Amino acid sequence: MLRRDMFALGRSFMGERFGSQAEADYQAWNLLLTQGADEVARNAHCYYKPVTTPVVAGVSTYCSPEIIQLEGGFVFTADGVMHALDVSTPQAMDDWFASWRTAQPQDQPDTLITMGLNNAVLYPAPNYSSVVAQTTTLQLTADGGGLVVSDPSRPFVAGAAPDGDVGLYLNITDGLGFIVGWYRITDVDELGNATLASGAGTAGSSQGSASLTSGGLWLEGPSVPGSSWDGEDNPCPLPERAHMAVVWQACAWRVIAYPTPENRARQPLIQQNLKNALGLLEHEVKRFTTATRVPSNVGQFGGPALPFSPLNMYG
Repeated sequence: MLRRDMFALGRSFMGERFGSQAEADYQAWNLLLTQGADEVARNAHCYYKPVTTPVVAGVSTYCSPEIIQLEGGFVFTADGVMHALDVSTPQAMDDWFASWRTAQPQDQPDTLITMGLNNAVLYPAPNYSSVVAQTTTLQLTADGGGLVVSDPSRPFVAGAAPDGDVGLYLNITDGLGFIVGWYRITDVDELGNATLASGAGTAGSSQGSASLTSGGLWLEGPSVPGSSWDGEDNPCPLPERAHMAVVWQACAWRVIAYPTPENRARQPLIQQNLKNALGLLEHEVKRFTTATRVPSNVGQFGGPALPFSPLNMYG
């Protein structure tokens, strides 16, 4: 459902007509819908996304404010290679290795120890920093029919990471003609020009701001969409099942903002519809994210074995 459709639907439920004083309060409705989507995502854990954060040599504790509850992650080592992390807790680590908190940094962390909701300890701490260099002078030029990126202030280094820059990533955040995003370096020529795995812009792009990084720490878990869907014609990023819950949540807050007798009369119905919508959404989330145990005799005594699925991973 598009934002403007949710806006119109919410106004209709609240009995707000065109030309009324409440109708002019467009910015407030926008805020209610944005915050409503975030609140529904927090309650139902129906919005999942990865967040990348730099790692720093010798630092073991990391935090991701964008994630509601950390569930897993990956770490990029200094050569730009991604490694899956085991997930543990402080209590389990204490039982396994009591002095894990004072372990020396290593070149490949292997465990993500969750601390609270969105804090974690990377064990062992990395002995490298993921950010190799930062620049604001990137340029894209044509080279034999292709595009190469160069940096007058720091030529790229030939050879595989960590000694060279091949295999590292350019995290481009700004620039004239550049396309913001992460791009892996696949080659560096003798002039210090880098070839990227995919196009980062058009020839002639300049003044690019970027960090050269091995990738850092990739954290995953339920999150909130925030302002990522601002704009009338942007669809709500939550699953379709969640859209009516967002509308009812916005209406519930609208009653608080305008506690007129008419709105107070609508409040019980709005709250009941919000409760029902959240209940259905939470049921769907649980149904599609909970692993199902396979009976122990499946595949035995000549019986057919079920194909692997994330939902029957306990076979």
